Amino acid sequence: MSPVSNVQEFKTLDISRAMRCANAAKLAYSEAETLKETSEQLDLNGCDLALIEKRNHAAVVVDCDRFSIFAFRGTELDDLEVLLTDASIRPVAISFGEVHQGFWEGSQLFVEELHQFHANKRNRTLYLTGHSMGGAMACLAAVILDSALDGVYTFAQPPTGTREFGDQYIARFGSSYHRIINVLDDVPKVPIPFVNASRAIRPMGSAIELYRNGEMRSGPSLWLTIMDRWAAARRPSKRYKFVLHSMDEHLRRLRLAQNAA
Repeated sequence: MSPVSNVQEFKTLDISRAMRCANAAKLAYSEAETLKETSEQLDLNGCDLALIEKRNHAAVVVDCDRFSIFAFRGTELDDLEVLLTDASIRPVAISFGEVHQGFWEGSQLFVEELHQFHANKRNRTLYLTGHSMGGAMACLAAVILDSALDGVYTFAQPPTGTREFGDQYIARFGSSYHRIINVLDDVPKVPIPFVNASRAIRPMGSAIELYRNGEMRSGPSLWLTIMDRWAAARRPSKRYKFVLHSMDEHLRRLRLAQNAA
C-alpha cells in the first residue's frame, strides 16, 4: 500500500513516522514506574525518556539518536466529554484565531519544556504527538513553538479552534500536520456556546481515516464504513465505544496498514 494522499493539504502520510508517534502517544499514558518497561514494549527502547507532570496534565519526551518526540497525555473518552462541556470551552484569542481555552491553558503549562525540546534538536527530526485531548495540545504546541517541525501527528483529536484558527493553522503547518482518526470513533464534539457561529470550535483540516481492516483513506469510503458499522452493530456495548477511541485500537489499525504497505 502506498502512502496515503491527503488532497486538501497536499501531503502524504509516512506510516512509519505515524507508528513512531503513535507509540509515543501510547507511552504518554505511562506512570514513572512503568515508563521504561512500556517503552521497550513499544519499540522505543534505547531512547532517553522524561516524564513531565504539570497539574492535571502530563507529557513524555522521547529522545533517540535520530528523532525526538514530545507526546502529550490524553484522557479517557468519558473524562474528555466532561472536559469539553465545562467552562473552559470558552474560545480564547491567540495569534492564529480563537481556540478552546482549556486545551490552550493546558499546552501553556509546557512552554519551557517545549522550547528546550526544540533547542535540543541538533541533527534529529522533531515530532509533536498526542491522543484525544493530548492531540489537541500537540496541535497547539506547534503554535507555541511557531517553527517548522518534521511532523505533528494527532490521534482522535477533538475540535480545537474556530474555522479561522483551522485555516490559519493549515496554511502554516499543513504540510506537517496529520490528524488521524478511527472511523466510527465518537470523538466528542464541542457544543456551540455562542450565538455567533463563527466562534464555534470545529474540526480542522481533512482527517486521515483508519478502518478496522487497516485501510487508510483521506476521504470516506461508503463501503468500508458500512462494513465497519456492521461490525460495530454486533458489539453495541458502551465498552466498544471506548475501544474505538483508545490508543490501542489506533495502534492496531496502524500496524495492519504498515504490514500492508
